Amino acid sequence: MLRNIFIIIVIVFSLFSCRKEGTSWDTDWISPVINDSLSVSNLVNDSSLEVNADNSIQVILNRDLIDLNLSDLVVIPDTTVIQDFTLGVPSLSLLPGTNFIDEVQEHDFALGDVALVNARMSSGRAIITIENPIETKGIFNVELPGVSKDGVVFSQTEEVPAASGGANGVRTFELDLEQYFIDMSGVSGNNYNKLQSKMTVKTDPDGPSVTMTNQDIVKFNIMFKDLTVDYAQGYFGSTTITDTTEVFIDALANITGGSINLDEINFDLTIANGIKVAAQGKITMMESVNYDNNSVVLSHPKINQLLNLDPAQGFWSDHIPSERVLSFETGNSNIVPFLENLGNKYVIGYEIKINPWGNTSNGNDEIFPSSRVKLNLDADFPLDVAMSNLTVQDTFEVDFTSDQRFLRVKEGQFILKTKNSFPFGGDAELILLNEDGQIIESIVSSEILEAANVSVTNDSHESIDQIITFDINNSAAEKLPEVKNIILKVQMNSAYASSNVVYANAKLKFLLQTKLKLNSNL
Repeated sequence: MLRNIFIIIVIVFSLFSCRKEGTSWDTDWISPVINDSLSVSNLVNDSSLEVNADNSIQVILNRDLIDLNLSDLVVIPDTTVIQDFTLGVPSLSLLPGTNFIDEVQEHDFALGDVALVNARMSSGRAIITIENPIETKGIFNVELPGVSKDGVVFSQTEEVPAASGGANGVRTFELDLEQYFIDMSGVSGNNYNKLQSKMTVKTDPDGPSVTMTNQDIVKFNIMFKDLTVDYAQGYFGSTTITDTTEVFIDALANITGGSINLDEINFDLTIANGIKVAAQGKITMMESVNYDNNSVVLSHPKINQLLNLDPAQGFWSDHIPSERVLSFETGNSNIVPFLENLGNKYVIGYEIKINPWGNTSNGNDEIFPSSRVKLNLDADFPLDVAMSNLTVQDTFEVDFTSDQRFLRVKEGQFILKTKNSFPFGGDAELILLNEDGQIIESIVSSEILEAANVSVTNDSHESIDQIITFDINNSAAEKLPEVKNIILKVQMNSAYASSNVVYANAKLKFLLQTKLKLNSNL
């Protein structure tokens, strides 16, 4: 996700990123290997770049670096509730169709210091088991007051077989709780972490008369399993979340040397609290680690400082996160050296404190399905960068054994035809590797890819057409059948040592060919 921060150098490594497929050549004297192009107009479509009135390019970034779903704040453990019924008298004769149980009970969810009054399940199930101890079929109606979906309270009627041979009749069924609300305010409506259950039972209207004693126990069990919530209301307790995440930018791992020089850069980091709960947030660290394992830690007065985060506002469809903005510029941070380090690994540490001052909402904390705690990057700056011996390399597969005539190569050339209107150029080198990754040969071109200059109108680049050759001598030619990978290594430099504005017409077209001479004696 941090990758787009470095779109300012995407023009360096995009040349390499488009050659990941295996390559094989026809047997003509001159054979194309790669024919491609890179242009700023393509990158503008990424929406990270815009064209200014003078045709220069502006980098506009808005990216989430951290996106936390804190619905895990509300954890409802697997819970079994039991509702049993026994007679208060020694025995009772029951005629067919007699109603003999009609009662509501409350049960507790053990949620620690979390006090819920309402929650909606995103997943979970209730496994309901009924045991009938009398010797006639029972008609059981199970109702869970406060457990509803689309405004309809859960209620289900089940026939449970008669007891037989001293064993209770048993009926088990399952309820999928996805999208069900559970009102946990109890019978009074002023409580929390309470579940209501109501059971009514009558004997089989078509069955015999039976006698029930006070030793007979009607059992009603509900096992709640794997409950997760996407909405909750109540008090979520006081807790602290700390973590460190690593972000890897594979393309920047291809940089093996050199440096860049950026013009002044300003950007903001925003901590957004999308939960209706008082909180504090802290960026504990941001570290850039580059190809040489060199580390630069981002400094700013507010890094490693707790910042108060107000609760989000609004409700389901219109809730608005509260935000704290940290603005980074050259005057209050080391943002330029941090980016110039060209890290391919970034370490971000954070800490979030929920309800650090206790139950200040009086039990009105809320979390919605779209609630998130985010760390967002927002940047807007001109694409203006200088490069000094910035060394970039990438590896692509080749196959010199697909045609037997490659075994007859005496000498030849790799030919790179370019049309460049970027203000960057550099020296190029091809490194041939065998299947074990060992270097077989290194081929350096005597020509360089020249950087384009700015036009006289100062609103575009003047393109440069070139042919860059890499000579394949007899020694290298004999080893071609062993080559399985080629590293293309370029040492990049900018046209000017300081300011190098990139204009909208910047484009690099290239065609890589082989020109081979076969040994006529073979």
